[in-house]
Amino acid sequence: MSLSAYLQPDLPGEAYTFEVAHGCNKSDLVFRSAKMIYEGDGTELHRGRLFRPSEEPDLGEDVVCKIAYHPTALSCIGHELAMYYALQHLQGVCIPVVHGYYLRQADLASRSCLVLSYCGEPVKEPFAGLDIEFKRALVQAAVHIHDAGITHSNLVEENVLDYHGLPMIIDLEEARRHLCGRDRNIVEGDISPRSSDFKCDELFQLCEDLKYWKPRTIKSVHGHAPISRGMTVEDLADTYPPHIPRDVALKKAKAAIKDHVKRYYPNKYKEWKRQRRALSHRQQSKNTTASSSNQVADFDVSGATTAAPLGA
Repeated sequence: MSLSAYLQPDLPGEAYTFEVAHGCNKSDLVFRSAKMIYEGDGTELHRGRLFRPSEEPDLGEDVVCKIAYHPTALSCIGHELAMYYALQHLQGVCIPVVHGYYLRQADLASRSCLVLSYCGEPVKEPFAGLDIEFKRALVQAAVHIHDAGITHSNLVEENVLDYHGLPMIIDLEEARRHLCGRDRNIVEGDISPRSSDFKCDELFQLCEDLKYWKPRTIKSVHGHAPISRGMTVEDLADTYPPHIPRDVALKKAKAAIKDHVKRYYPNKYKEWKRQRRALSHRQQSKNTTASSSNQVADFDVSGATTAAPLGA
C-alpha cells in the first residue's frame, strides 16, 4: 500500500510516493495538499484531503501530513508515532486520529510522512484567558494522557487545538513514558497546592498557567501571607509586624480580605452583599440599631465556606 502525496498545489501532476510503514489502510491512498501550514526544523505540515484513487478529492478526509526530511526530524516523528499508538484509546477524544505512517526511502533524501486527522487551529488566547469549560476539558484531557502513562512535556498554547470548542492536544515529539505521582484530584477553584505536595510537575504547571486554582496566599503588609482554612481577620492581622497598632492591623486585614474575596470569589462576594442588603432592610423595618456585621457570617478567605467577608 502506498501514499501518493501531491504537496505543491501549483504543480498538480508532481507527487511523492511513500510506502506504508505503519497503519491499517489496505488500499493505496492519495493526499492532495491545499496549503502548507508550517515549515521548519526539517519538518513540513500540509493540510489537505486524503482519499482513495477511485474517490473524488472533495469526499476525502480532512487531514494533516507531517513530513520529515531531516535525520533528526525523521527520528522525532518515529518517536511521535509510538506515543500516538501508546495513546490509541484517546485518538479522536483528545488527540488526533492517526491515519498512517509512510516512508520514502532514497539514497540522498529519505522522508517520512505521518498522516493525522485535522483537528482545528491552535487556541488564540493565553491559557489563562480561555473560557472555563474549555479549561475543564483541557485539564481532563491532560489527566487522561497522564493516566495512560505518558507526559506530554510541551503543553503550551500552540500545541492545544480548538476543535469545535473542545481541546485536542498535538505534537507528541517530546512526550515520554511517565508514572504520574499525583495523589489528589484536580478541583477547579480549590486553593493551589504546593508543587512538592502535588507531585506532578506538568499537571501542576498546566493548572497554574490556566489559573485553575485560587491563590494560596493573600496580600499582606510586607508581601503575601499563606492562606489557611478558616482564616479570619484576626489571623491575618497576627501576621503583621508588631510595631503596627492592633486597630490599624485589623483595619488593613479587613480590607485585604475584602479585596481578595471580591477578586477571586466574585459570586460569593455578591451573595454576601445581597445578604447584607437584606439584613439592613430587615433592621430598618424593625427599627433596630444592631450592627449587621455581627449578624452576617465572616468569609472564610480559603473559600471553604460560603460565608461572607468582614468589613465593607
